[in-house]
Amino acid sequence: MPIKLSIQESQLIRGVAILLLMVHHYSGMGYAWQGLEVFKGIGPAICCAFFFCSGYGLTAGNKKHGVRSSAMRLVKVILPFIIANAIYMIYWANFRKYNPTPWHALTDLLGLTLINKHCWFLQALIVLYVAYFASINRGLKMVLPATVIAGSLYSLASGNPASVSWIGFPLGILAAGTSRPLRRAPRNGKPVEWSLCKEAADCSQLKRAPRNGEPVECSLCKEAANCRPLRRAVLPAGAFLLFAGTFIIYLYIGDRKIPDLPYFLNFLLMVMSSIPLWLLLPRLAMAGLPARLAAGLTYMGRRSMDFYMMHGLCLLILSKMRTHDQLKLIPAYIGLIILTSILFKLLVQPLLSRLQAISNSGRAGAWRGNPLRRS
Repeated sequence: MPIKLSIQESQLIRGVAILLLMVHHYSGMGYAWQGLEVFKGIGPAICCAFFFCSGYGLTAGNKKHGVRSSAMRLVKVILPFIIANAIYMIYWANFRKYNPTPWHALTDLLGLTLINKHCWFLQALIVLYVAYFASINRGLKMVLPATVIAGSLYSLASGNPASVSWIGFPLGILAAGTSRPLRRAPRNGKPVEWSLCKEAADCSQLKRAPRNGEPVECSLCKEAANCRPLRRAVLPAGAFLLFAGTFIIYLYIGDRKIPDLPYFLNFLLMVMSSIPLWLLLPRLAMAGLPARLAAGLTYMGRRSMDFYMMHGLCLLILSKMRTHDQLKLIPAYIGLIILTSILFKLLVQPLLSRLQAISNSGRAGAWRGNPLRRS
């Protein structure tokens, strides 16, 4: 069944993911409360969510606006990455031992080497974006293998098998690429398009435009009577059990290491089985999440890049504090994240807005094609 993911739903997923990511990285610090140990193993699933949303949003945006407009996404990753690297270099030069050669300083600034180890995700994402735009002119059939090959080469070159959570990116492309209008047999030589009804929770119902003043409903399932809530819960329940089992093996048995092929396959199953659970979040939010909390998480999703770039700096600052009192460290962490993310946004946003304006003026020119239509 095609996956429909709106911008707001994607932002909600990102909001939950960035919140968990900040807890995940905090839990790995030596001064963190030991009760947060369970969060040490959720990093790969979180990265998979970001990769999935990126691949999905990129492909869905190409369908609607074209490749040139969506290419701004690459700029929106690279520019904040470079600016954040410059901030970390200034911090390290003033408060840590940091005296690099000119070449090493340049590679740190460009992100070829990581002055902030948490940002390996951005390295991988940029590699995937480059593969995407290098192959998109030949359609989605070429994009999928291109991104898989690019991600595999990145994992091999970095020597980090855990980076295989990039698998969420091609899966997001695949999900967006198959999200087309449903059709029934042509009538009078014209196909009739169907769309999901407003009651999205009821997967058995589709409806099309009203006829004679009354809507015409049709069953999506071959046997609508068999499409019960229990049956619809099989996929997320199965995904949860698979994720829980592989997560336990990864965190408690393998100690977050991937020494051989069985552990690698377990890791791969863990990150892939997390995707249905992430996609379940918007429905859970609609079912009973307080509106203000949902709005707050959606806002965090929109600002996830700012939080992602700056929370590593906040962890470094906390490590300079002489106390391990969590009643002091956790509020300080939250306050530092809010402050630094606001300052980072004020620094980056004017540059991105300027580049977006230049891109919009260029798009109003001669470019008219959309390669996805030929896929």
